[in-house]
Amino acid sequence: MDSRFRPSPELPSGEGSERLGVPDRLAAAGFEGEMIVLLYVLLAIVALGAVSLGASGHVVKQFERGVVFRFGRVRPATLGPGLALVVPFVDRLQKVNMQIITLPVPARRRAGLPLCGGSGGADVAALDHRQERPG
Repeated sequence: MDSRFRPSPELPSGEGSERLGVPDRLAAAGFEGEMIVLLYVLLAIVALGAVSLGASGHVVKQFERGVVFRFGRVRPATLGPGLALVVPFVDRLQKVNMQIITLPVPARRRAGLPLCGGSGGADVAALDHRQERPG
């Protein structure tokens, strides 16, 4: 028998493994260490699954659209409002704001515009279109 399965000299035979919560027959067969390793492997798999599930879920708001990049290339469909699941570590979700933002532009009075045809002035208001790029 291997020296690691012999009972310790200070304990009566069979009481060492019972104190650890492992029956004598399992400790004698060498299952005590294997069960701990199996427990750590299962714990690591559960932790990795929780991290990847947390990284895959994104919330796209009502006024946003989601553009998915897979390895840097744009996927053909955009994602609408709601919960968007992407493949973790492969896809990247970029949210695009679709709101119309208005800025106040004060009206100005210009005198003698050639379009008016007369000597009077005209009120000019401006309309500005801007396209914002992410990044």
